[in-house]
Amino acid sequence: MGPAAKVNTYKLVNGTLSGDDIMIGAEKDGLGNPINGERQWASGQYNLVILYKNTTFNMNTFKSIPITILYE
Repeated sequence: MGPAAKVNTYKLVNGTLSGDDIMIGAEKDGLGNPINGERQWASGQYNLVILYKNTTFNMNTFKSIPITILYE
């Protein structure tokens, strides 16, 4: 598959195109514990990896997008 030009969450709902924001980072981890101290995000280079699974055609693919996080 060729490289993706962009990533979106758009879908057609009741005749209106809408989508969700993609948020990077979180205040709590998957268990509900606060992310702070040594566990918090730090300034630097990261990769946002998006995984895609198509169950109709039994296909999987991914896209890795480099991002920079800068805390001031």
